[in-house]
Amino acid sequence: MEFEIKLIKFLQAGRNQFFDVSFQAISLLASVVGVVFFVLFLLRYKPSLVFWYAFAYGMVALLVSVLKVLVARERPFAVDGEIAIIGDAESDFSFPSGHTACAVTIAIFLGTFLFEQAKDKKTKFWITFSLTIYVLLVMISRMYLGMHYLTDILVGAAVPMIVCPCVLATRRYFQKKKGDNDENQDGDR
Repeated sequence: MEFEIKLIKFLQAGRNQFFDVSFQAISLLASVVGVVFFVLFLLRYKPSLVFWYAFAYGMVALLVSVLKVLVARERPFAVDGEIAIIGDAESDFSFPSGHTACAVTIAIFLGTFLFEQAKDKKTKFWITFSLTIYVLLVMISRMYLGMHYLTDILVGAAVPMIVCPCVLATRRYFQKKKGDNDENQDGDR
């Protein structure tokens, strides 16, 4: 944990107004605000994906909440008085990072939507690159703001990386099953 404290202090050593505001805005995109904007986006462009995203997000949020209670890890600013609280102090436990879990869930589902539209490998590369940068910025922001340790954000990323592929595999299963049923019904006519 000493390394994690040093990492947060290193990130905060370069504190300035620009970084404070920027990282708070980035964190906001990985909160309820980001979820609402993403659901509105899906409702406009891919309504059939909303249910699966909401289901995955619900599972991720539940697992994160359970882990927070089970581990009950204090936030870095509560452990070390030299760590600044930048923005509003979070009142719940630190482990794992809910903001990181939210960002990864959004990135996986946005990536799924965009990959279904993409035609070539170059476009898919830039989609992956952009979403990876988004997630990394959220991860860094959570440490910079003094809210999370490195292990908090790594586990926060791992939870949706396990849950979302399972939900998307279930979606594919039901899509295939629906397609098979449609073909069987057409053949009976």
